[in-house]
Amino acid sequence: AGATPAVLGSVYVQAGYRLLKFAEMTGVLRGSYYYDCLTSFDSFDPEFSVRMKFDVIPSLSLELSHDHMVQYYHTLEGLPVGWSLDMIVPARDSMLPEKSDQSTLTFMYRKNRHSASAGGFYKQMDNLVYNKYAQNLFSDVKADWNSGMDIGKGRSYGAEFLYEYSGQDFYSRLSYTWSKSDRYGFASINEGRPFHAKFDREHVLNAMFQWKGATLNFIYQSGNWENAAAQEYKVHTLEGETTAQYFKGLNDFHMPDVIRLDLGYQFSFETGKVSHDVSVGVCNVTNHFNPFMLYYDTETEGWKMISLLPILPNFSYRISF
Repeated sequence: AGATPAVLGSVYVQAGYRLLKFAEMTGVLRGSYYYDCLTSFDSFDPEFSVRMKFDVIPSLSLELSHDHMVQYYHTLEGLPVGWSLDMIVPARDSMLPEKSDQSTLTFMYRKNRHSASAGGFYKQMDNLVYNKYAQNLFSDVKADWNSGMDIGKGRSYGAEFLYEYSGQDFYSRLSYTWSKSDRYGFASINEGRPFHAKFDREHVLNAMFQWKGATLNFIYQSGNWENAAAQEYKVHTLEGETTAQYFKGLNDFHMPDVIRLDLGYQFSFETGKVSHDVSVGVCNVTNHFNPFMLYYDTETEGWKMISLLPILPNFSYRISF
C-alpha cells in the first residue's frame, strides 16, 4: 500500500476533583484533527475519558469509568493467512475513523498482604473494516487494497478477576477473564449477523506462585477462532503457474485450548567480591500441544496446525564483579 502522508493534531484539558476524602473524579477532554494528504479527507473528533472512585469502606472501593476514543487508522481483518498478518490503512471518506466506547465497573479490595479486584466491562466499536476480497492481495491481479472493504461494528464484554498475596517469602497472583467478542453489521458478510472475532478467547486464566527462589506459572486459554474454509488463488513460481489455498469466510473453527505449566528456580551466592546468579527452569513441563496457527497443506490436501514451545529446559548463569 505504501506510505500515506497525514497530519494529526490534538489539544486536551484534564481536571480532577475530590469530595470529602471518600470520592474522587477525574476527566479528560480532547479534540483531534486529522488530514489525509492523498485524498484530502479531514475529520475533527472529540474524545473524552471520565473516572469516578468511591471508598465504600477503608479497604474496599468502587471505580467506574467510561472512555470514548477515535482511531484514524484501520487494521484489516480477513487476510487469508494462518498467522496474524495485519495491514494498517488510513481512514478516508469510504472508511471513516474507527470509534469506540468502553465502560467499566470495578470493585477493589486491599487489606494487609491481600489485594483483589473484580469487575465487568462493555465495549462498542463502530466503523470497523473487513477485507472481504483478501485473496486479491495474493493474486496476479494488482487490485487496490481498498476494493473489497466492508464496514461494520464490533462489541466485546466480559468480567475480570485478580487476586494477589504478598508475603515475606511467598507471593501468589491469580487472574481470570471471561469475555466475548464479535463482529456484526457487515452488509456482505453473514448477512449482517454476528460472527466471532478472530482472536476471541472466552476464558483466560493465569496463576503464579513464588516461594523464595522457586516459581510456578500456569496458563490456560480458550482456543482462538480461525477460518476453516479453503479456496484457491494463483501463484507464480520458477516452475510456472500453480495454485495454492487461502482461507476465506467467517471465523468458524475453534482452535484447541492452550495449557502450559512452567517451573523455575533461581539462587545467588558470593565468592569474595564476585556475585553469582543461577537460574534453571523448564518451560511447558507437561509438553502440551498448544497450536497457535491453522493452515491448509496443498500436498496432503488437509488442514494442519503449527505448535511452538514444546517442553524446553533453560539454564542461566551470570557473574557480577
